[in-house]
Amino acid sequence: MRALFICLFFGLSMVVQAHPAKMTTIEGTDISLHTKGHSFAGRIKNNLVSGYKVAGKFESYLTIIHDDSATLKHFTQTENALLAGEGAAILHFDQGKDTFALQIGKSEYQVAVSYESFSNNHFINPTYTLIKDAELYSFKIEGGAACIGYSAHLIIMIFGTLFDAFNVE
Repeated sequence: MRALFICLFFGLSMVVQAHPAKMTTIEGTDISLHTKGHSFAGRIKNNLVSGYKVAGKFESYLTIIHDDSATLKHFTQTENALLAGEGAAILHFDQGKDTFALQIGKSEYQVAVSYESFSNNHFINPTYTLIKDAELYSFKIEGGAACIGYSAHLIIMIFGTLFDAFNVE
């Protein structure tokens, strides 16, 4: 009986992963993306985009393709921010309120995270929401999960692109 329990436990733990190998979706306000692991690709507004978090580092890259030209953005942890790049920064995460402070240019926004559950240090099917100029903007991971770190990378890359923080022309 014990051997059966151990086999079932390890078998299920291989199936229920924090960042599953299956492709999931990210949908939201003018956002349509697919994500797998710590990477995503798809459309934000009228731009083709792809982004990924570097394995084992708190660093990410974003490629924005607009009118047959590409813009590459790099984000990394700094002394003053959890994650920053030219035009945008995640200043901090408030674990008690499940909010990230996102700075775009000189403006700061609170990004609230709601989720179905929190398991193994990951938000399950999270929705990220912010209010800008009295308008509500959000995106949701459907059928997936994100840790606090990947959430920060998604927020800066997705909302940064949505709000033209990266001066793509």
